[in-house]
This record gives sequence, structure tokens and C-alpha cells, in this order.
Amino acid sequence: MAIEWDMAAVFAALAIFGAPIAWKIVSQLARNIQKERQLVPQFKWDDVPPGRLHDCNRNSPYVQALTCSHSHPHSRMVKCWESDSSLATSLSRAWDLAMRRQRYLDKVPGAVPAAAAFVCTDVRTIPAHVLCTAPHDKSLGWSPRHLRFGTTRVTCESLGPLLFCHIQGQFQARRKDLTKNEVESMLGGYPPWYRDTFTTRAKASLAFPIRSENDISRGGWIVAVGLMDSDLPSQSPLAVYCCPRGTEPDKPDFRGNGVIFRAAVARCRDHIAKHIQPHFSTDNNVCAAIVMLNHLIIEKTGSGIPSPGDFSKTWRSSQGLPHLRGSDCRFVMNDFNAYQTLGDADVARYRPILLSAMAAVVHGAYEVVQYLKDTGVELRLPPELENLDREVFLKDCATILPLQVIIR
Repeated sequence: MAIEWDMAAVFAALAIFGAPIAWKIVSQLARNIQKERQLVPQFKWDDVPPGRLHDCNRNSPYVQALTCSHSHPHSRMVKCWESDSSLATSLSRAWDLAMRRQRYLDKVPGAVPAAAAFVCTDVRTIPAHVLCTAPHDKSLGWSPRHLRFGTTRVTCESLGPLLFCHIQGQFQARRKDLTKNEVESMLGGYPPWYRDTFTTRAKASLAFPIRSENDISRGGWIVAVGLMDSDLPSQSPLAVYCCPRGTEPDKPDFRGNGVIFRAAVARCRDHIAKHIQPHFSTDNNVCAAIVMLNHLIIEKTGSGIPSPGDFSKTWRSSQGLPHLRGSDCRFVMNDFNAYQTLGDADVARYRPILLSAMAAVVHGAYEVVQYLKDTGVELRLPPELENLDREVFLKDCATILPLQVIIR
């Protein structure tokens, strides 16, 4: 049988030029099938239940007394968000609940690589994680502009309209009692001492005197800081803080950070001078409080602060001063929030507790000014993270996105 060379040439051409086309078609079909089968779990801030964010006990009644410790460094691994130094630990209560009743994205965006694992969350979970994990001691590894706070780090990558983030950070044991409401409030600009309730040195349990954003610039919470039992690690201020939008300059002056918190300190001084001192014009301790607050406001440091009056050198811990009862604490905090002229009943109420009240105000102001000078760092989110409700995909250490990304 003679070979039909013309037909053979046709088949050869089809084989040579048609194979790549066929391969592309088959590959695309394979990717479509893989995409249809891709499951991306959802973990949103709304999934976080009220109450504590973290639970070391993981619902086990037998380990109630164990110390909360998460000192393992972040390891490069697939699904690293499940590690001891990422979201599954910092928000462990909600994470455990979410994993027991997993929800998945109805439709995974086409730009999300199908061959890798991701978790779909919202931006709000990311600064919440930072608040829970930023270490208390600053070091050379801190670069707030790049969202690096020691071992706590956030890396953002954009792929088209989609935002991908990698997060890491070791949970801080002193934050184990933080609640969802407390973190939400501090993300909204409440001071880093904010707790739903706090314990005084006299062991009274009181509600924190901030009920709305308007109270942030008022003096009640400065008094609360001065009354707090500093021996309780859970009451120490967070290492990072957020300011209400529009209250902090882009480049604060030297020791000019925390403008709205410093305004609360100044308001305390003004309330004493305008509304309290006129009723106690000969009281040395009221005059002393004004002198000390002026130093904190003008010098922006507690270093070299004078201690006139009966405050003595132990005024910061109020040693030797009678502790205020719970009802007296509430009275003083409410009065410094109200910023009003004292009535006769108020003057009578202040008279037996005046020294302790002034010591609480000065102690609180000192703690705030020193924190802003030495410890606190503003958590300022980049533009892509400013919308806290924006959808974001968590990526792990092992996943490398396509090259057309913008990395911060």
C-alpha cells in the first residue's frame, strides 16, 4: 500500500501544532475543576463571640491552673495561621468554634490561587491580633510604619482587587483576659488601659468611666488609671494604641503623640484649677496637684516632677494614703468627666478624700505621660487596611503569590 504522503503531512502538522492547543484546553479544564472544588474557610470578626478572645484551657476543666504561655517562634509552614503564634491562638475561642462548624466561601474569586490554602477573614481580625500579641518591650525590631512590632508582623499583598495578608505574633499572657468589646473599643480609639471593669488598689471592681468616644478626651479615665491595681498584669496598658480618626497628626511633634490622651490630662488640670481649687484655696495638696500636672503637660515627661504638699516621694503608689472606697472612686471619676462647678454636696464629699483624690489624678496623669513617652506606639493602619470590614485572604508562609503584587 502506497504511503499517502500528503495525508501523513496533515497528521504530522496536527500533532505538532494542535498539541499545545489541546494541552491548553485540557489544562484550563483541570484548573476549572480544581477551582470548583476549592474550599476557602471563612473566619470573620462577627464569628467572634462576646467575652474573652483567648482560652488556653480549650474547654478542658483539668488545666484551669496552667500558665498561659505561647513563646514558640513563628515557623514557616503550610496553614501557619493554625500555629501557636498566629490567629488560631490569639483568637482561640472563636477559632475553635468556627472550625467545629466551618463555613466556606460560596464563590472563590478567580484570582485566588487554587493550588494553595487560604482563610477568608476581614481586616478587623488583623489589628485585633496585633493588640493581643505586640510585646510590651520595644526593640530594634519595631517598625510601626511597616506593621512590625517585634515578633508581631503583618505583611500585605495585593493581587488585582484582592488583598492577601500574612500575620504572625506570639500571644501575650497578660492579654488573656481581653474581651471582644475591649478590643473593639481600643481599636476605635479608647485608651490602651480600657477594660470593661477594672480593680482598684483597694480591690474594688469598677466600670471603666468611658461610655462613648466623647469621654476619651475627658478626665474620668485618667483618674481610673491612677486608681488601678498595678500589680495585676492584665491591667497594664497595651503596647500599641489607636487614636480616633482625625485626632492624631501625621507627624507628631517631639513627645506630641497621643494628642487626645494628653488633652484628657490637661482637662484634669483645668477642672481642678477652675472648679475644685476655688473651694479649697488654702489646701496645699490641691495647689500641689496643679503644679505637678503642669509639669507633666509642659515638659511631657514625669522625669523631674516636683512632689510638693503631702504627696511626698511615695505619691505614685499612694503608699501611706488612705485608699478610696468604691463609691468615692465613682464620685471622683464622674466629677472629672462632668467638668462642672461643684455644688455644696460635692464640696462636702471631697473634703475627707481630697488628698487621695488628688493623688489618684496625678498618679494617672503620670502613668499616661510616661507611657506615651517611653512605651506606647500608635497602630496606624495603611490605606489598604483602613476599611475594617474589607475582605482579606490569609496566606501562609509557604504560599508565594504571582508576581503582579504590591507588597508592604
